[in-house]
Amino acid sequence: MKNVFKVLGIIALVAVIGFSMVSCGDDSGGGSGGTLKITNENSDPIKKVTVYTSYEDFEEYNVNITTGQTWEQLISFSETTASLSVTVSFGSTTQTKSFTLSKGGTKELKLSSTGQLDTL
Repeated sequence: MKNVFKVLGIIALVAVIGFSMVSCGDDSGGGSGGTLKITNENSDPIKKVTVYTSYEDFEEYNVNITTGQTWEQLISFSETTASLSVTVSFGSTTQTKSFTLSKGGTKELKLSSTGQLDTL
């Protein structure tokens, strides 16, 4: 009789754990975002990247992206898409580009040799 209660107790415990795992949601709505890549083809190194989101948040990154290098950064946002405005500072000049970034997506920018910031 004691063995029957042990088996029933174990079955109940497994059932509770199983139902708990099934009822939990996934993490897809949380703090993920999209990837921003910037490639520098200019002779001046990029010294600062500022990313403004549609939620009036911004992040500044002090960088040193020299000619031929690519910088990559995860931009966090919780919505399906985010409107971004990215400003790069190089030499005594700045260039800004605005675009939409989807969650899980990647947006690539290129600073050309003539100082133009383009999306790829």
